[in-house]
Amino acid sequence: MESFNGYEETVIWSPSQVFLDKEIGRGSNGTIVYQGTYPRGHRVAVKRLSEDQYNAKRQGYDTLKSGGDDSVHIVRLYEFQKHENFIYAMVSLCEYDLHHLVKSKWLYAELSEENGYPKPYLLELMRNVVDGLQNLHRNGIIYGDLNPSHVFIHKTQIAKLSMVGSCRCLAEDETSLRSDDTIIRGEASWGSC
Repeated sequence: MESFNGYEETVIWSPSQVFLDKEIGRGSNGTIVYQGTYPRGHRVAVKRLSEDQYNAKRQGYDTLKSGGDDSVHIVRLYEFQKHENFIYAMVSLCEYDLHHLVKSKWLYAELSEENGYPKPYLLELMRNVVDGLQNLHRNGIIYGDLNPSHVFIHKTQIAKLSMVGSCRCLAEDETSLRSDDTIIRGEASWGSC
């Protein structure tokens, strides 16, 4: 254990000197997400991907890294680091996701009127999601796996889309994708064809 900013941290391999504090989530295909801290105290989420996962979505990640993430409603991608057979992506750290917000009956009640209609804050979160999708589409990225666990709520109380799994990039001359297969994409409970 090493002491940093007044609390104990475990240093598992640290990309760009990011201290990996603890595991905060797991995704498909062995993806692990850690909470991390840069030496000057900036907190980030560190997503560990296999090289195959990264290479399959490289164009989308490259688009975001080169400025395609100019919307405040996209989880910010800071950098990538390679270590052994994994790619580590340092991204914005968010407090929770929309899935947890909706599952929390108390919190959800705070976001809904008595008649079941959404309160203004919930409507604003929906606008945030639409803005994030518009930004991705302007950059030729089709999201493909929009579900509550991929919409994160930042500490500033705005919604941010995670750049994840089923995103696909359009070629420069394409405006849409067509798929003749019936492969389900995304998570089993939220998949799309």
